[in-house]
Amino acid sequence: MDAADDLLALPLGELLARLASEAPSPAGGALAAIAAAGAAAMVEMGATLTIGRERYAASWAEMEVVRGRASELRMALVRLVAEDADAYTGVLTALRLGEDERPAALDAAALAAAEPPRRIVEAAAEVAELAARVAEVGNVNLVGDAMTAAVISEAAGRAATSLVEIDAGMSRAPGAVATLVDARADSVRAAEARTRALAAADMRRPRARPR
Repeated sequence: MDAADDLLALPLGELLARLASEAPSPAGGALAAIAAAGAAAMVEMGATLTIGRERYAASWAEMEVVRGRASELRMALVRLVAEDADAYTGVLTALRLGEDERPAALDAAALAAAEPPRRIVEAAAEVAELAARVAEVGNVNLVGDAMTAAVISEAAGRAATSLVEIDAGMSRAPGAVATLVDARADSVRAAEARTRALAAADMRRPRARPR
């Protein structure tokens, strides 16, 4: 079992303690991936509890697709927890190099460190879009959970985008600008999905009966 597997095998309390420790990783990117993975799990639940209910028969096929994709994203985000935890190692190594080697090595390492958070925001944006769809047409009893998934995944994506801006922003390597542009575009997608989910939750939530 490697260090990444060790991290993923920790009980929740110990994982949080590791996040709170003085160790350089896991850190913000891993936390963003954990949050987005939890949101994906909520999307799966919402889709599952829509399928088979006659009231939502028109949405069953779509919810099957949503559930399957949310499961894929959840597993990808779990892998990114460990990948992000290892991503900054190259930057630390580059910083220890001599003055002649350091600039180019640091550019490459910083761009490589931006890759896991870039993939986190990409996945989080899709999770938010799926959550919005569950909020809009899924089981109304799960609209609060779907809304929660959208809000959390959008926040995770926004945090991951900020990490991309930090890492890729310090790199002059080819591809750094494109990485920034892609992350920001995905963050906008997530924000739009969050807005849709909040609107759906407001429209579909049970209303108190007048006395």
